[in-house]
Amino acid sequence: MIKINLATRKSPAAVGEGRPKSGLSFDSSALKDLPIRQLAIPIVAILGANIYVDSSKTSALAELDAQISKLTQEQSALQEQRAKNQKYEDTRKILVADEELIRKKIETLQTVMADAEKPTEILKGLSQSTPAELWVSNLMVGPVEVKLNGWARQFSLVADLNTNLNNSGVFSDLKIGESKQEKTQQGVSVVTFEINGKRK
Repeated sequence: MIKINLATRKSPAAVGEGRPKSGLSFDSSALKDLPIRQLAIPIVAILGANIYVDSSKTSALAELDAQISKLTQEQSALQEQRAKNQKYEDTRKILVADEELIRKKIETLQTVMADAEKPTEILKGLSQSTPAELWVSNLMVGPVEVKLNGWARQFSLVADLNTNLNNSGVFSDLKIGESKQEKTQQGVSVVTFEINGKRK
């Protein structure tokens, strides 16, 4: 006798429905219920804000670097200018010292020249003041004092010489010192004299 089983045979897929699946499972239908658009807007805003903040920080740092660079250049320029000013000051001091040295040399030369001209003036004044028949045998001129020695045919000539020298502008305060009557080897009577005074 033949038996026929009329029960519906389950497909392998149906058989597996009651069994737990191995590994991870993901149901994409669950995404339909999530508020993706509502979440995306805040995320994008946060990312944009972070990018803006980073950009602002970068810009601020760049500006600070530029300011630091500018201040560094200004500091270098000021230091260079100060070095130049110091150099100019040192040069000025040297020039002032040199000018003072030259001035002193000029004054010394002028004094020497003036002193060199004095003997000429003294001899000229003496020559113009000496009367005839009077001779100066000795003349000593110091820094201040003057002394003359000589002889004349008569005493009045000595007095004339003394007056003339005082009026010459070369001598001052001249006075007749020791004077006396003497005779030369030839028997000529003369007056020896001495005049003392100051030079101008």
